[in-house]
Amino acid sequence: MGRGSDRDADYRLPDSSRFDEETVELSVGKQIKRFVTETFLGQPFWRFNRRGRDDSASTFAGRWPSGVSSGVSGVTTDASYSYRFGRNGGGFKGGDSVRGGSVRGEAMLQRSSTFAICMPRNMELASLRVVDPEDAYLLLWEQVTLALGFYSALITPFEFAFLADSMPAWLTWLDVAVNFCFLADLLLTFFVAFKDGHTYTLVTSHWKIAERYLLSYFLMDLLALFPWNTFYQLAGASGAANLLQWLLWTRVLRMRHLFRYFHRLQRDIRLSYFAVRFLKLIIVEMYITHVAGCFFYYLATTMPPEDEGYTWIGSLTLGNFSYESFRDVDLFTRYITALYWSVVTMATIGYGDIHPVNPREMIFAMFYITVDLILSAYLIGNITALVVKGSNTTKYRERMAQVIKYMNRNRIPRVLRHQMRQHVRLQFETDQVEDNILNDFPVSIRHKVARALYRRLVEQSYIFQGCSPEFINQIVTKVTPEHYFPSEVVLQHRDSPERLYIICEGSVEETSPSTGDGRHFSELGPGAMFGEVAVLCNIPQPFDVSVIEFCQVLRLERNDLNTAINMFMVDGRRIVDNLLE
Repeated sequence: MGRGSDRDADYRLPDSSRFDEETVELSVGKQIKRFVTETFLGQPFWRFNRRGRDDSASTFAGRWPSGVSSGVSGVTTDASYSYRFGRNGGGFKGGDSVRGGSVRGEAMLQRSSTFAICMPRNMELASLRVVDPEDAYLLLWEQVTLALGFYSALITPFEFAFLADSMPAWLTWLDVAVNFCFLADLLLTFFVAFKDGHTYTLVTSHWKIAERYLLSYFLMDLLALFPWNTFYQLAGASGAANLLQWLLWTRVLRMRHLFRYFHRLQRDIRLSYFAVRFLKLIIVEMYITHVAGCFFYYLATTMPPEDEGYTWIGSLTLGNFSYESFRDVDLFTRYITALYWSVVTMATIGYGDIHPVNPREMIFAMFYITVDLILSAYLIGNITALVVKGSNTTKYRERMAQVIKYMNRNRIPRVLRHQMRQHVRLQFETDQVEDNILNDFPVSIRHKVARALYRRLVEQSYIFQGCSPEFINQIVTKVTPEHYFPSEVVLQHRDSPERLYIICEGSVEETSPSTGDGRHFSELGPGAMFGEVAVLCNIPQPFDVSVIEFCQVLRLERNDLNTAINMFMVDGRRIVDNLLE
């Protein structure tokens, strides 16, 4: 039968009246192998008996239904072809070896060297012993670290300036307790999975989790755990001791927990975006004034005792009260005095009652005023953006609110609601709206941009190899970029063949629901295509195609492909030849 040998498999069709009696040789690779190993559209497609087995490669001959016509107008698929598939692959980039005996209704496919079944997400996390970032207990722990991080960022400048020489015992023990909490958080971070910002997949590898943390905040978090104030007091006044005191500022980085929390609040449509953003701006301004006031007082403490009168606070007299011996003044009064100078300077009022005296204080005052000017411009710009509602976050919140109203009004199922919200979030994070910028340009410029972006990828796709440059240009101008989240289904089993896809980034997997176990057949990466067999053969989609990693694809509509092939018939034949090779 064709080029089959005694190792070939004879295929007996369940309804011979539906097929040609002519025996043809099949050359498929991955796609035809799936037809052999799966039921076609939920029905037994064919069954075969093996008379021999070759583990390295096997050649099969069979009958292709004559009723399956090409999905491309003007091109037919009733040609002779053969297929081989083994460990080294063949046809459509190859595949796994088919092992089995008689197939009746369901395929008997054993695991080969490259076949794998994707584990569920929860099983994967359990096997790797990592913590899901959305775990309820972890989110509760994040609230604790949020409060402790804000405390550390607030108390650190105060301890640095006012309590460097002596600190109350209760505050020392409180700092120790806070540091133990952050030590636990440091260790926990090595076991918390994270979402890759590029692929949007959940990374559960311990090595990648550790690498990500070690290259980011690990060193600062580790240094922040030490009681540097205690070390400074034990070391005494020296240059090395001053360095130990400055290491206390590593605790300020714990405030990143607060900014991360505000970032989540800004995207929560249940809260007022104006209120959340305004509160964030107020906290930033107040914290800067707090740090500046503490540092301004610290400059006075660095002067020798005999020169303390040559400082802003040592020479200060307010009414009948003199600060000449300012170290003997109560702690609250000293802090309020320094904070008063900081607030008045930031507001650019300049009463002049408190002013720098020595050159070091003058230099710091000039630097602080410069920072105030930048901060004022930042605050005014942000408040203006809040009023005009032109920021991307505002647009995202308005869009999400509209989608939620639509879902509530139409009672959309919960699973579909999650997918719709993810899609809106995806548009926000990937800035898909920028694609609309091209609509303002002439058609010729839009086509040139499309060729510059997608021509090489289209040329490298296997069904378009060998096609004329004119045909490639026609295809490139018709493709549309799309993005998909992990676990999102791009094509469903038995969908109508309306479009095909080319993968730019990410990966997808093809599975068949007809076996009832969601069996995984192949994983496709950048440069691969899916949906082309259904479009070219004019059959419903034989598989489910779902996203593994965050995926960017180029969508080509079937009508656009037909139009291009009607214009270039020779290239249409080349496409079918590439499909059958």
